[in-house]
Amino acid sequence: MFTHSRGLMVNPSFGAATSSLPSEMARTSPVVPPVPVGFAEQQTMTLMAERTGGRAFYNANEIHTSIRRALDDSELTYTVGFYVNQNEMDSKFHETKVTVARKGVELRARKGYFAYADTTQSETSRDIVMRQALFANLDATALPVTVRLVREGKANAINVASLIDPKRLLFAMKDGQLADAIDFVIAQQGADGRNLKVDAEVLNLAFTPARYRQVLAQDIQFGRSVELQPETRMIRVMFYDRSSGLIGSARGSVNIAQ
Repeated sequence: MFTHSRGLMVNPSFGAATSSLPSEMARTSPVVPPVPVGFAEQQTMTLMAERTGGRAFYNANEIHTSIRRALDDSELTYTVGFYVNQNEMDSKFHETKVTVARKGVELRARKGYFAYADTTQSETSRDIVMRQALFANLDATALPVTVRLVREGKANAINVASLIDPKRLLFAMKDGQLADAIDFVIAQQGADGRNLKVDAEVLNLAFTPARYRQVLAQDIQFGRSVELQPETRMIRVMFYDRSSGLIGSARGSVNIAQ
């Protein structure tokens, strides 16, 4: 939902720093009704707010009041979703309408969606994105990831427990189940940031609608036992959602989890 606020706008011609028009210009200028100040900006704000189910606030210098009203509206929201057949993805705009049976309710929702077909990222481009994330100084945050390292009985082994929020994954209905494919990567890194050993696998997730509702209530945990390289000082875990192209990573030091 897009909510935009803007204060009162005035004609700059009436500002203290602007002198009156020269008399010659005043005599030769045609008499044309002036366009209201900020009309184009306000029309853009209104259009964006209407299409996304929001509300535009303008011509009021009490911006804090507009923000307060927007926050009050956000106290009660519902997320409604549906699945579209891939054969119906025609790249056109499709109107949607949300109604409620309760009287006296002001309902705001987005007006529709563009039915763009999902594009499958090539193996090469996906590999590039994942390599960049592994070598980056900062973790990727498009997918929230948590990692916990626990040493096992052997001195050179460690258990990597990683959590990911399923609500950020893009599941699609396939053969009666909600499915998604995720690249799961565990990289052992040295003190200088070099990748000493990288283990990767594809996690094919598939849940019945009932099970999917249960999965959404908590994070999904993936655990793996890793045999440490002698120079390993850091473990970096990375998830790449093939459906959405979103990526997330997190790191943990092998020296702090005993």
